[in-house]
Amino acid sequence: MDPLMDGARKSLVERRETLLRRVRTLQGEELELMTARGGDWVDTALDDEMHTVLGSLQETERREVQRIDAALKRMNDGAWGWCISCGNRIEPKRLRAAPEAAHCLGCAEVAAAR
Repeated sequence: MDPLMDGARKSLVERRETLLRRVRTLQGEELELMTARGGDWVDTALDDEMHTVLGSLQETERREVQRIDAALKRMNDGAWGWCISCGNRIEPKRLRAAPEAAHCLGCAEVAAAR
């Protein structure tokens, strides 16, 4: 088997598990905030702000889990390591740094410029 893909798969699975644990923790903290409401308007405003921040963090981590899931699916389908935009090979150096990468560096730079 491909050592690059094996290492990437292990890294992605570990990262996914870490993110899912963090999302569960954040959901618990958010639930605590919602059930502990009370106090004056300053406390309420701070609780609302914290709720917004926790929600944003959860969404960011959910998107990362989706990128990881997509990379794992590409691995299973035999498409991992190939750019989903242009079809060229993604550089191994890029895959080692970001195993969830779906685009070669050129296509990623074009997408980021938009």
